Amino acid sequence: MVTVSRADSKPTGWAGMRLHIAVFIACALGAAGLVGAAMVLHVGPWAEEPLPVFWAVPTFNLTDQQGRPFGSADLNGRAALFSFVYTNCPDVCPLLTSNMAQIQHRLRTKGLLGTKVELVSVTVDPRRDTPSVLAEYASRYHADADAWRFLSGEPDSIYEVLWGFKLNTVEVARAFEGADVVPHASRFVVVDPSGQVRGQPMGDQTPIDDIVRMVERVAP
Repeated sequence: MVTVSRADSKPTGWAGMRLHIAVFIACALGAAGLVGAAMVLHVGPWAEEPLPVFWAVPTFNLTDQQGRPFGSADLNGRAALFSFVYTNCPDVCPLLTSNMAQIQHRLRTKGLLGTKVELVSVTVDPRRDTPSVLAEYASRYHADADAWRFLSGEPDSIYEVLWGFKLNTVEVARAFEGADVVPHASRFVVVDPSGQVRGQPMGDQTPIDDIVRMVERVAP
């Protein structure tokens, strides 16, 4: 019979402990690797879920600040960011338009303005906001006339657009014609190149960088 002395058992115990330590370290490293991979997958650009699809942009044919016709068909193949304002607005419109001006600058810097993304501001007060009035208003914000369209038209045509964007009913829009304060939403609307609404950020509350990122995500 072979007897194992205490001296003989010490190395054996140390070897076993080293094995346990090695296994523990390997497991810890493996777990860290899995956590790291999960974090990369979570924050990596491929982890972003597509923006939701809300509805199709309403068909419209309006007039821009230069008196040129501009319609929904002119957006084909480009993304767009819409705002809805009026020049006599005493409240949120100056902020909305100022934010659009900042977005215009960011998109120009990224090489997207005009070529891949169009900015569109639709008046909610078409009887007073004629093309010439909109041209003066646009100049205050250094709007690029070919990349940032300020649109007006016949009142009923404008009201149908507002209804199509789920911003107002035709009846409410008509009821407030000529009012000192015209009710309207402060939402921006992000549209993809196929004419689908993909985002509705609050234009007076959402950070500029977040809005630009939404537009970039749907740009061609």
